[in-house]
Amino acid sequence: MATDRPRIAPWVLAILTIGWALVGVVGAAGVALLLWTDDVWCEHETGDSNFGDGSWSWWPLGLECTWTEESNGLSDHEDPSWVPTLLTVAYVAAGAALAWGHGVRPTRPAPS
Repeated sequence: MATDRPRIAPWVLAILTIGWALVGVVGAAGVALLLWTDDVWCEHETGDSNFGDGSWSWWPLGLECTWTEESNGLSDHEDPSWVPTLLTVAYVAAGAALAWGHGVRPTRPAPS
């Protein structure tokens, strides 16, 4: 028995897809800016203009900051927040929902 799914107007899907793409472009530009100016975002929590070394972390996604005794007079490390990872998961899920709305479904390999 085939299940019918609700129909979504094509213009609604088009607007949602364009919005989804724009969010992706803005997100990519934000990550590029973060990577280009990484050390600016790594001021130590003491707030004394003591900037550490910023580097990209793949899990969780985001900027990881490290302060060393030699460079900063203190030894500390700050992991990235989980917010960028959660936003990325939500973005991918929204893209999958849009693909489903457009009728794109993964294909199964033919039995051999």
